[in-house]
Amino acid sequence: SDLKLCVDSELNNPSRMEPYARFSGDSEGVVSGAAGVVAKCSDGYWWPSPACRDDVAGCIPLITGGNGWRIQALMQWATAYDMPLAVGVAKAWGDYVNLISSKRVLFYWWVPDSTFIQMQPHQVHFPRHNPKEWALGDKKTSLATSDISNM
Repeated sequence: SDLKLCVDSELNNPSRMEPYARFSGDSEGVVSGAAGVVAKCSDGYWWPSPACRDDVAGCIPLITGGNGWRIQALMQWATAYDMPLAVGVAKAWGDYVNLISSKRVLFYWWVPDSTFIQMQPHQVHFPRHNPKEWALGDKKTSLATSDISNM
């Protein structure tokens, strides 16, 4: 597989998943174990959001990379805005680029990175960033923005 197992990513990190569970109210999307709360990935690779959990064939794949870049926010957005997403983490940078370039998927990306610029991706907009909520671990608003300029 070109994806990491959930247990090898931030989906298995209680410090990310506990705030997700607390602020989303999605008790079906996590499991509690001796180490704490972790994401429930029934197939081992994908975390399905509540909007498609009963019919995973209806989930839209969303790929992130690294060890799960912005995984908690991605999960909270999917849950808060009733998005039928299955979130997966690419195994390595090459897998991340290949999956996004060769499949019809949503993906986490940032600027000024130009890897996917030829694809002309569109940004999904969420309510304006709320730094107080983010500081508490509630990440349902958009990411903070910053200006990038040449000096």
